[in-house]
Amino acid sequence: MGNKNILIVDDDSSIAVSLSEYLQKEGFCTVTAISAQEGLEKITEDTEIVITDIMMPQMNGIDFLRRLRERSPQVKTIMVTGYPGIDTLLNAKKYGAVDYLKKPYNPGDVKLLIERLTQNKEIEDEKKKLLLASQTLFNRLKDQLSTYQISLYSGKEDNLNQMLKKISEEAPDVILIEINNPLAPKLLERNKKKGREGYPIVIVADESEFDQIRDMLFAYGADDCILFGDSPNKIEQVIERCLEESKERVEQERQNLKNKPESVSR
Repeated sequence: MGNKNILIVDDDSSIAVSLSEYLQKEGFCTVTAISAQEGLEKITEDTEIVITDIMMPQMNGIDFLRRLRERSPQVKTIMVTGYPGIDTLLNAKKYGAVDYLKKPYNPGDVKLLIERLTQNKEIEDEKKKLLLASQTLFNRLKDQLSTYQISLYSGKEDNLNQMLKKISEEAPDVILIEINNPLAPKLLERNKKKGREGYPIVIVADESEFDQIRDMLFAYGADDCILFGDSPNKIEQVIERCLEESKERVEQERQNLKNKPESVSR
């Protein structure tokens, strides 16, 4: 978790230097500033986390957060205050602070907070990467299979009803849904109950998610799975097979209904 670039802003230089030395021993790269203005001047494109005092002369921490957000919105900020009043906390959050520390603080708590922010950022980055990959895959599929209506669901829908409404409006031939979409299990369960009236559903996933893929296919009844990195030919085969199997299920259901003996009244 080391090697993170951290800027520490505090008008008390002894506090800034002490925290900086501790974090450097823990493997972090740190820079200190003794005023908000100096902090803004020392921000670089490599800065990942800023730890800033709120009560500072000339430019206070809230104004610093506001200007920092305008300049470098990607930077995660932690505010430090001896008086964490509700108004201060709300203003800090409004301008991008993700957490706060109350003075006096233990340097070990700072390290834990930085590690948690780092983990959250890695998760966010991975989600963005997968979302971009699935959207790229979806666009490629739409070009390959232009004769079919294909819909992708990537977790932007707030609830199942909203998703079902969207599906009803789009009336797709096949549904693609990301494996990490929290609505995927509910959609699959509902689709399974609808039988021949359900849509072919294909899971979009990463091969590292093998256990989840297996559950989606066998426990929840997904029709198939597409992996990021699959060749265009393989993807096309999966879609075509799902569509063909769906047609066969519909035909089988119709035959079953046709061959079902009529009840005899007595």
